[in-house]
Amino acid sequence: MPDMDGIQFLIEVRAQVWKVPFILFTGRGREEVVTLAINNGADFYLQKGGNPDAQFAWAFTSYPDDSSAENR
Repeated sequence: MPDMDGIQFLIEVRAQVWKVPFILFTGRGREEVVTLAINNGADFYLQKGGNPDAQFAWAFTSYPDDSSAENR
């Protein structure tokens, strides 16, 4: 993303709409990026590499079913 990184985008999304699943999918595996993502409300953090279909399938099946929750 040319104007902001994933953490900045996450912060913007969470400032406007809290109850949407957010998966940060990045090439950086540094501990500080993981910490920033989780501390700013990311639901999952996936590092690029391997099979993205399998990674997203895992994240999707691991996300709790909150379909009845308000503000989603």
